[in-house]
Amino acid sequence: MGLRRKKRSRIVIPIFLIVMLGVVSGGVYFAMSLPVLTKQAQQVQVASPAATQTPYLAIGKEKMKSGQLKDAAKAFEAATQLDPQNVDAFTQWTKVLTLLYQPSQAISAGEWAVRLDPRNSMALANLAKAYDWNDEYDKAIETALKALDIDPQNVAATAYLAEAYADKVLWEKALSTAQKAVRMDDTSIEAHRNLGYVLEKQGAYDQAIKEYQRAIELGPGLAYLYLDLGSVFRGQRHDEEAIAAFQKMSELQPDQPRGYHSIGLVYYNQENYPLAIDMFQRALQADPEYGPPLEYLGWSYYIQMDYQNAADYFAKAVAVAPKDAERQAALGWSLYNLKQYAEARTSFQKAFELDPNLDLAKKGLAATEGKP
Repeated sequence: MGLRRKKRSRIVIPIFLIVMLGVVSGGVYFAMSLPVLTKQAQQVQVASPAATQTPYLAIGKEKMKSGQLKDAAKAFEAATQLDPQNVDAFTQWTKVLTLLYQPSQAISAGEWAVRLDPRNSMALANLAKAYDWNDEYDKAIETALKALDIDPQNVAATAYLAEAYADKVLWEKALSTAQKAVRMDDTSIEAHRNLGYVLEKQGAYDQAIKEYQRAIELGPGLAYLYLDLGSVFRGQRHDEEAIAAFQKMSELQPDQPRGYHSIGLVYYNQENYPLAIDMFQRALQADPEYGPPLEYLGWSYYIQMDYQNAADYFAKAVAVAPKDAERQAALGWSLYNLKQYAEARTSFQKAFELDPNLDLAKKGLAATEGKP
């Protein structure tokens, strides 16, 4: 799903830039132990786990319903610490961690929940979603099917299965399963959201928008839904609607970088690079470890011929994803234009080794041939 949760979208390089290049010739691990307490959970004064675990679960569920996902995560974690056998707490924690774009941590929580109760259909369903958002589609499908074997009426498991089918490009199964989830419960946020996702992946954008809007009606405080809606609008070049949706996400989760980054993408596609740069930098301020803005900042500066800033950001982007051939080549071209030919050739060579078919790398190697 691109920047939303899946593998990132490839950079859109303006046509004139391609022509120019032609002329010179993209903490929580459980294994065998329980997770570490957050500071908030450590500060909880506990008289008796049995007496206090239920309030934290109730608080977490209420916070999640209102869209306060970080607060919900803290409450669920506190509940798991107070009672390490509480399957419901781990199950809910799995879901909220996934929605906070922390799928690997969600998987750890979900696997622990399933270990505690292998026949818990909702624990399996939420684990399936975590697998899917971690790009482990086969595991997601297998786990969702296990959940449905236990409880065929599990709407969430049905919706998550549809999403995983879509990510595996099993279109017929994805659509029929997503439609089934909506028929099972027309008030399910997950059912409408995932039907929208399937329709979007199949190119039925107007229908996808309607489903996302229905999901938002049911869960107006859930920030990730606005990211979904805005991404469809952005893909259709409905820029004002896209920006409005992304701004709403940022209002609901101001410390989440994806809303700012998505607004930056709208401006980037409009070739309004100063505004794009401002939004990409705001995304990094929200989360310095979020990688996609680094590459787009590099291209935004490169297009404006600010090669030093371009090189700086491409170098940071490469540090985040050293096996990304396109980023390596982009760094090479920035260095080339700074007349740092030896360093440029090293980057082009790394890019070529990663992807021998990448034109940016091949042309870069040719351009640096014979340069000092």
